Amino acid sequence: MSSDTDFLEHLARALNKAELDAVVVGNTGAILRGAPVLTQDVDIFVLDTPRNQQKIKDVARRIRGSRPAPID
Repeated sequence: MSSDTDFLEHLARALNKAELDAVVVGNTGAILRGAPVLTQDVDIFVLDTPRNQQKIKDVARRIRGSRPAPID
């Protein structure tokens, strides 16, 4: 198993445990559905609610990622 596959599985587990209302989109979403593409990033569309703002921080902690930054 590649380190990319390991990361995606780790991310999927973190999203699941946090019960985040989100959808993986972009090329990563296509890869998870079996498309033969390569990418170096993960795009996640998150429903903006106060509870999900806490959940995304939980996901970031679980994957040892940086805290999310707001986009204006």
